[in-house]
Amino acid sequence: MGGAKEGRRKISDEDEYEFDDEYEGEDADGEDGEWALDTEGEKQARFHPYTLQGHFLNADKRIELPQEQLQRPIKELLERTDISHVKEAAEAAFGGKGLPLSPAAFASRQNKPMLGVGLPPDTKHMTEIQADAFIASFIPPVYASSFRALREVRKRLGSDWLQSRLKQGKAGELTILDTGGGGAALAAWQQILRAEWALLREKGEVEAEEPPPWKQTAIVASDRLRDRVKHFLPDTTLLPRLPDYQHSGPTRGQRLDAGPTPQPQKAYDIVVASHQLLGKELGHRRQAVLNKLWSVVKKDGGILIVVEKGHPRGFEAMAHARETVLKRFLLPQSGAEDVGGQAADPAFEREREPGHIIAPCTNQETCPMYLTHGESQGRKDFCHFRQGYVRPKTYATVLGRLKNVTSVEFSFVAIHRGVSKPQPLTGSEATRKAFDSYEHSKQPPDMDQLPRIISRPLKKQRHIIIDVCTPEAKVERWTVPKSYSKLAYHDARRSTWGDLWAMGAKTRMPRKVRHGKVAHEKGKPMLEERDDDEDADERDRDDDDEIIQMLAEKRQEKRNERIKKNWKNIVGQYKRRQAKLKDADRRMVEKEEQAWREKFGR
Repeated sequence: MGGAKEGRRKISDEDEYEFDDEYEGEDADGEDGEWALDTEGEKQARFHPYTLQGHFLNADKRIELPQEQLQRPIKELLERTDISHVKEAAEAAFGGKGLPLSPAAFASRQNKPMLGVGLPPDTKHMTEIQADAFIASFIPPVYASSFRALREVRKRLGSDWLQSRLKQGKAGELTILDTGGGGAALAAWQQILRAEWALLREKGEVEAEEPPPWKQTAIVASDRLRDRVKHFLPDTTLLPRLPDYQHSGPTRGQRLDAGPTPQPQKAYDIVVASHQLLGKELGHRRQAVLNKLWSVVKKDGGILIVVEKGHPRGFEAMAHARETVLKRFLLPQSGAEDVGGQAADPAFEREREPGHIIAPCTNQETCPMYLTHGESQGRKDFCHFRQGYVRPKTYATVLGRLKNVTSVEFSFVAIHRGVSKPQPLTGSEATRKAFDSYEHSKQPPDMDQLPRIISRPLKKQRHIIIDVCTPEAKVERWTVPKSYSKLAYHDARRSTWGDLWAMGAKTRMPRKVRHGKVAHEKGKPMLEERDDDEDADERDRDDDDEIIQMLAEKRQEKRNERIKKNWKNIVGQYKRRQAKLKDADRRMVEKEEQAWREKFGR
């Protein structure tokens, strides 16, 4: 990769468009720690090890779709169709110019209702041009968000979780289901598996060139879309819909639509559910989808990853699923408050089992940004993240964009079923220890009990302000001035949105969450949340002004102390100057008088 002096450069000989050098390449093996690139070693040596372990994004901040697995096959599929026709079909399917109903829609650019995706992969009937529009504009952003979510799960669970399974060498030992991503999550999973296998080969623990085969399944309903997905995912089982085990044979006496014989219940190690909930009506329909998803997750260690759009409606859909799993599906963690409740529909009741949230949350309690159920109008604060990626040339053409480097915003939660995680510290204790800093601690922190940065750090002059979600399930604002710690200030200045923070801070204060107004039921007036939406922005600015004023007052106090300390010297110098002037004037007068006496003889 070229340096900054090379200016602009091309991605490849085939893609004749350029991007800025502020985006450096990120390969599947380009993570910090075990996946670190050698070229980044010198830069990483400046960071504290705990800061590197907590990075959500590495220094590259963007990913590129695999050339041989995705970009080339998709390009070949689209060569038989005029790209202008694909663009028209994509705009018709995803809400018009800019594709506001695609997975890549930004919350800040939403001037239309925040709805689900316009053309999900479980659509039964697609035309040829609609299938082309899907693979051109749907796959890239879903790949980026799925890759980041899967990679964060791998980091939080550790390398042994995956490498131990790979070293067994059993074909079909690992199983993964992609529902809602059209196969994009499977492509991301393949990159992670191959990177882990390469690490094992470097250690000499395995010899084969390729990892053992794994079973991968995707939900794709349309025959035309299936033909295209098989082109870049040949060894994949494609199902037309998500299995409904709840209404299979054993429950026939309770539900009339159950079949006469039990269905064989297939469960998966990993289930990635992309954009499955937002498109469903809040209530029993969304609950039914969540029940189906949970039923296909293995009971003894399976992982469910829910990914939704990174805007308020997408966050609310994800947060509702998170709260439902915590309240009705999982047993409370040791030391955590039992947030369980009664299901609105007795048919959805189930026996609670062990499990815990892997990421991004470092607490197992009610989300501090989702304290009241329902859709909120005027919500300003919501948990979401951003992943940069390089647009394939076809995708950039469909969007009508000249820049090929972009990012996707998404909300996600990853849940481990059947495995409880003991919490060595309570939420308040973990928050306090993180605030006090692990910089000089001999005992390493539990990375699952560190605050997570939930927005862009505010990088002011000589101090950094970060908003964090703490293990105590509270949103707080921490300030790291340069006077606090040189290394902590360095790491905070280079911290990014989504990082886990172990370096402490000098001051902390509660961060007022702007929930907006929530209507619990249709036809009822909006209910005021604990913050008035009209004053929320002003209060937030007041918080910033208060912190800045506090730091300015401290700087002024130090200046006053220095001035007071040197005041005597300043006054003394002034008096000495005045005395010298008076002495010079006196001598001059004496000389004039002496000369007058000599002249007139007096």
